Amino acid sequence: QLPLLFSLQEEEEEELSLHQVPDALALRIILKARHNNDDRTTTTTRQEKEKQLCYAIQDLLLKEWPSGRIKDYIQYPKSNGYQSLHHTSTVFRHGEHWSFEVQIRSEEMH
Repeated sequence: QLPLLFSLQEEEEEELSLHQVPDALALRIILKARHNNDDRTTTTTRQEKEKQLCYAIQDLLLKEWPSGRIKDYIQYPKSNGYQSLHHTSTVFRHGEHWSFEVQIRSEEMH
């Protein structure tokens, strides 16, 4: 990805390793809520369901991978309308700690 290459070039000047770049590895989860038979009796919109799903997924992932940083662009969207939940964490693999970022959003937020 171009942003990653640009980011790495900037950080090379500071002599950082790939392990120190918090979003060098990323997991993007893009979801879409489905309608079911119970939808006829509720007033919850698809957008509201998708927001709830984003937060539920984030809660599940944070139990597995505690966060170093959380950014909530659903509750506080960017000026261009972008909405997403981001959090960074680390995982220990092959004798090393690896930083990664998780992004969770719906198709409409994308």
